[in-house]
Amino acid sequence: MQLSIFKGYAIIIIMNIANVLTCFRLAAVPFIVALAVFNYPIYAVLLFIIAAATDIIDGPIARKQKKVSLFGSFLDPITDKILINCLFITLLYLGVLPLWTVLLMISREFAVQVIRDAAKAKDIILKSETSGKIKADAQGITILIGLLTLANLVPIVYTHIAMYITLAISYYALVEFLLKNKEWKK
Repeated sequence: MQLSIFKGYAIIIIMNIANVLTCFRLAAVPFIVALAVFNYPIYAVLLFIIAAATDIIDGPIARKQKKVSLFGSFLDPITDKILINCLFITLLYLGVLPLWTVLLMISREFAVQVIRDAAKAKDIILKSETSGKIKADAQGITILIGLLTLANLVPIVYTHIAMYITLAISYYALVEFLLKNKEWKK
């Protein structure tokens, strides 16, 4: 156990398996980026798949072991955003994705986070919709296809198509999120 300060409150962080997996995913981000930038895309793909797998299993593990923690609830979504946004920026930097698509995707992510933070300041927890989970899956698939493009295994046009589809899903999810979570504006 470890004592930590979070928003002025002393909390106990229990480094359970789920939290360790989330920390691993966060620590993997610079390595995935470096592998992609320094032209080791297959290794970037493999590490990204492992990181994505930790995102799939960390929540169920925490719930099954009854070890859902404030630390994990806070760090998991931030880690997901860091992973996804860093890799979109990396794929932009490497010429795989167009600038406008990455700007739209990152802007959407920040907009949702600002809305969630505004609601949280009013003690309102906004629920995620299924479309938001589909959006996250589509983002991961787009990044995977982009990394495979770097490895010359997939034509770049497929990465662009995946990104366009992901943008459509993302903005649909944003509209649904706004329509179903109106209480944050009051």
